[in-house]
Amino acid sequence: SMLAVGDLIEQDFKKARSYYEKAAAAGDPEGYYHIGVMYEEGNGVPQNYAKALEYFTKAAAQGHDVAQYHMGTMYHTGLGVEKDEAKAKKLFLKAAELGSAEAANALGMSCQFDDHNYKQAFAWYTKAANMNNPSACYYLGCLYLQGLGTKADTSKAKAFLLKADELGNTEAAYALGLAYCQQEKEYDQAEVWLAKAAAQGHADAQHSLDKLRALKERRI
Repeated sequence: SMLAVGDLIEQDFKKARSYYEKAAAAGDPEGYYHIGVMYEEGNGVPQNYAKALEYFTKAAAQGHDVAQYHMGTMYHTGLGVEKDEAKAKKLFLKAAELGSAEAANALGMSCQFDDHNYKQAFAWYTKAANMNNPSACYYLGCLYLQGLGTKADTSKAKAFLLKADELGNTEAAYALGLAYCQQEKEYDQAEVWLAKAAAQGHADAQHSLDKLRALKERRI
């Protein structure tokens, strides 16, 4: 009889798990990390956050930055552990020091939205954006656009928002549309970006697009 897709996937997970377990037994942090992800997501094993944390901790102890970041996320959201912002921040800091762009971005968001410390947020986003983190490029573009934590700079804002869009961030098109709305000679550019944002289902984009088109009509 033919194997069902589910069986094949199950076999693949078993294979993957035994491969990762061998790697972990040999002291490879990547092996520990991947087993942690399997438990975190319930891939090929029953979902178990405590076990995920156990494996992430082992990987992190060997300097695995992404495992460290995952641990931070678990404490930040209270997944399988008591929610603990201070601990999450410590873990994010350590992960960022090890080179995790996701952790640097998470720290930027924490500084911006929890502490309203825009200067600090700007510094973390810059670090993450330099490592091509899409979310950090977006937030950095927004800070440049609004002059928060740094001097307002529309051309830098556009550059980072464009980079965010190229890296797949779906918020960037709308922000780019608004950035181009600032100057009448750039209304055509603004229309292109707002239309893209509207097509991506951004809630406010269609409204802004209609307003811009009405404005352009009046100027013809």
